[in-house]
Amino acid sequence: MDDNGKPVHKAHNKTRAGRGAREKKRQDNSHLKNNRNNRSHGVANVGKAKRQIQRTSDKSHQKEYVPKDDRSKLVTSASPPLVVVMGPKGVGKSTLIRSLVKYYSNTNLTDPTGPITCKTHTGRVTFMECPNDVSGMLDTAKIADLVLLVVDAKFGFEMETFEYLNILQTHGFTKVAGIFTHLDQFEKLSMVKKTKKLLKQRFWSEIYQGSKMFYLSGVINGKYLKNEIRLLGMWIQRCKYRPLSWRNNHPYLLVDRIDDITYPNNEDSDDGARVVAFYGYLRGTNLTSGASVHIPGVGDFAADQIKALNDPLPLLDDDGNKLKTKAKLYAPGSDYMTNADDDEGGLYIDLPRLNYSKPDHPKLVNDKDTDGNDDESTSEEEEDHDNVKLMKSLQVMPKKKDVKFRIFKGGDVLHDQSDEESITSPNNEAAEKEIPVEEDSGDESSSCPSNSDDDFSDTSSDEDDELEGAGRARRATDLFLDRSSNLQDLIYGTQDRGEDEEEESDSEESSDEFFKLKKSSNPSTHISKEDTTRSQGVGKNVENDIDFDELRDKFVTGNWDGEVDEDSDDEVHGDFEDLENPNNNPTDENDQQLSDEQLRELNAKKKSERKSETDEAEEKAGDEEEDIQIDELGKLKEELIAQKKARLEDLKGGLKFTGFHQGQYVKIVLTGIPSTFRTKISKTPVLIGGLPNLETGTGIVQVRIKKHRWFERILKSKDALIISAGWRRFQTLPVYYMDEDNGRHRFLKYTPEHMHCNMQYSGHLLPTNTGLCCFRRLDNVGGFRVVATGVTLGNTPSTSIVKKLKLTGTPYKIYKNTCYVKGMFNSNLEVERFIGAKIRSVSGIRGQVKKALNEGQLGTFRATFEDKVKLSDIVFIRTWMPVDIPQLNLPILNHCDAKLMRTKAQLSHDTKTPIEVNPDSIYKPIVRPNIKPTSLKVPKSIQSNLPFKSKPKNTQGFRKKGYVKNRKAVVLDKDQKAKISFIDALGAIKNASKSDKKIRNAAKMKEKARMNAKIDAAKEAARKIMKKRQYRAAGKAEAAKRAKVA
Repeated sequence: MDDNGKPVHKAHNKTRAGRGAREKKRQDNSHLKNNRNNRSHGVANVGKAKRQIQRTSDKSHQKEYVPKDDRSKLVTSASPPLVVVMGPKGVGKSTLIRSLVKYYSNTNLTDPTGPITCKTHTGRVTFMECPNDVSGMLDTAKIADLVLLVVDAKFGFEMETFEYLNILQTHGFTKVAGIFTHLDQFEKLSMVKKTKKLLKQRFWSEIYQGSKMFYLSGVINGKYLKNEIRLLGMWIQRCKYRPLSWRNNHPYLLVDRIDDITYPNNEDSDDGARVVAFYGYLRGTNLTSGASVHIPGVGDFAADQIKALNDPLPLLDDDGNKLKTKAKLYAPGSDYMTNADDDEGGLYIDLPRLNYSKPDHPKLVNDKDTDGNDDESTSEEEEDHDNVKLMKSLQVMPKKKDVKFRIFKGGDVLHDQSDEESITSPNNEAAEKEIPVEEDSGDESSSCPSNSDDDFSDTSSDEDDELEGAGRARRATDLFLDRSSNLQDLIYGTQDRGEDEEEESDSEESSDEFFKLKKSSNPSTHISKEDTTRSQGVGKNVENDIDFDELRDKFVTGNWDGEVDEDSDDEVHGDFEDLENPNNNPTDENDQQLSDEQLRELNAKKKSERKSETDEAEEKAGDEEEDIQIDELGKLKEELIAQKKARLEDLKGGLKFTGFHQGQYVKIVLTGIPSTFRTKISKTPVLIGGLPNLETGTGIVQVRIKKHRWFERILKSKDALIISAGWRRFQTLPVYYMDEDNGRHRFLKYTPEHMHCNMQYSGHLLPTNTGLCCFRRLDNVGGFRVVATGVTLGNTPSTSIVKKLKLTGTPYKIYKNTCYVKGMFNSNLEVERFIGAKIRSVSGIRGQVKKALNEGQLGTFRATFEDKVKLSDIVFIRTWMPVDIPQLNLPILNHCDAKLMRTKAQLSHDTKTPIEVNPDSIYKPIVRPNIKPTSLKVPKSIQSNLPFKSKPKNTQGFRKKGYVKNRKAVVLDKDQKAKISFIDALGAIKNASKSDKKIRNAAKMKEKARMNAKIDAAKEAARKIMKKRQYRAAGKAEAAKRAKVA
């Protein structure tokens, strides 16, 4: 009991060991952070864990890359990505483009030519077919964002595909996808699977593991299957592209449309230069006005005239909202332009179908569908295109009335005729006949596109597009009416004509209706608006800008009101001068009667009145001048404010300072284009690339290069080579060299077989790390055309390549270790330059050049050696001679009439000239005489002091004679000769019997082999029959087993 009287219980003993103690301890230490046993979390194998950690870090490091700025994200509307369809001839490139265009724009193109821009569900995309020539392959590889490599799966990969891949690797490897066609030509499904597997392995080895591939299994109505094209189209519009450094730093333009705007008077110039306008989307970085540009195959030009045009396929409006329009295709190269382009040179209206109308029936008539591949035709109730509505409105446009004009001076007046009357003439009184309109028959092979409904038809319409088309039609109508102003009515007014004109008009009612103009009575058609299709300052309305009262005065003398004015002559010609009163003072009879004082007062009064009038006039003029100055200051202030706003707008747009940004549709006018340019381009893509200041200069370019392993021959220095670097293609004479450890650039006559070497050539400068691709010829020749690939290392103003040169001479006087050498140099001046140089003899004795001698021939010098040389020795010196780089850089003008430099072998082949053979260059067998060494003769005085081992031995007297020399001749008698002849006859008989037996055995073996082969064939046939029976029985048993299981 305790002090309070309560019972005391025994205290509980805490567990100190066992499971309970461990649990209690874990709960008590749960607040600690590192509540774990470090030994329990160790590794069993430290080395293996270290390697695993290192491998994990390496894999994460491989995924890291240097981010690049994508300039397309800096603008609101970027240029559409360029998709290049590349492949050999006959693999289905055009069919693929037609199918994709049909999927995106629901339009049939019979002949897809040039860049074709389509609207996708998420943006825009431009398709371009790559031609099979090297020039087109180079141009498209430099600007392509996505390459679709079309391969014939039935035939396999061809040489053009591998050449294009090498070009891509050189000029920046873009995203590549494989398209395999002609899979429907395989008969068995197993062969299709096997072919797909082989093609995938080969394609992945060339690109990378896991690259995208698509299979197109067949063609229906001239297009691939819609489901396969849908998958490809969805992948293209969702594809993301990594920006390349070259395109991120250079502006370039893929030309959509080309217009020759040469002034007609300059067409017959001597140089034949043209002024050509190029249209297209600007890509890459900004392009400033006046910058230097290069057109591959044409040359360098200055882009002095650059103008931003309206986007033919806009995605956003001026407020940045998504624009909903029916225009989904822009292909000017394929004669398909979706909008009515309003350019300062004119109004271009494109119609999606062939249309025409007759004079009396202004209804639009549609030709038959030009696409003969589709089964479905265009519906007659289909909604008209915007440009079709515009043409309809122009065809039914109201005409002006009462417009008269004469074709020849003094001829009949051609006037309007309101009602339709028959045409009569003195020579022809027949009734008027309708002039037939020549209808354009639509051919199935026509290049004009058609909008026939196919699997991808889209019948949606938009009210905004209709309003836009109606507004464009109204504007074109107003422009046409404003151009046909009647100058006679503007000057003389619309007055009533006299009776003579009425009679004249009655007599001319039977004139030809072809020369009659009609004027609409609707006054609302006379609308004054600015004609933007003309040049600035010409397209304004005449009635608003000309003072017709002043213009009429220029044509008419007299009074317009018909009243006679007596003072008209005085107003026109002025007053006559009074010769009797030279002061021109008016005289009056009342003034003559006044006295002198009265005259003075009168004159003073008049003088004061005149002074007061002049003061008032001056005050009034001063007030007017102040008002004028205030107005001028106000106008000047307004002009300054307008200029400030214009500067702010320019700064916002950045056109004057930063140039035209990418994504803008621009027009570039270039002068000096050769006249043969338009005839040479045909279907070749035209590229305009911007040139920074560095690339316009020339110098020596250093390159690291390697010969392609598929090219058959090695390359030789100073042989003509075609190089594609940057935007340019040119032909030059390169020099190859190797970098040695001591920093010397050693000349190479030929390139190494399987290793890199360096190269220098003369041409335009290039940035470092710019890819190069070399060719021997650009035409279609057999074999692999890519000769070598490389990358630029830098630019240098001079060359530092040297080659080894050995100079040889012969000694003609010898004084112990000193000798006189001749034949090595040609003058004493050369000897002075090489004083102190190291020389050597053929026997290996080293020496040094000391001093030139005045005796003997020129170039003789004195030299010292380590040992005494002989007169038969040859002395040589090793020198390094600088190698000059040929200053030749010939641009490849394949779009013009330009020829390339050919090698000597090509010239001899083209001219059928036999190859010159130099006898000294022919390899001859080397004949070396056998030199017998002389025996060593040791004097007897020395032999006595030599040991026995080194003493010469005289063993000639101790040699034994051979068996033949010791054998004696045997003379046979008559019996011995008979026995020997008998034995020889027996041997001959034995040999003959052996040969006969051998022949008989060979015949037996041949017959036995024939019989065995016959037996084996019968056994094999029986075995096949037995196997077939076994397989049939096994198949039936397996089928029965499956039937039971099912």
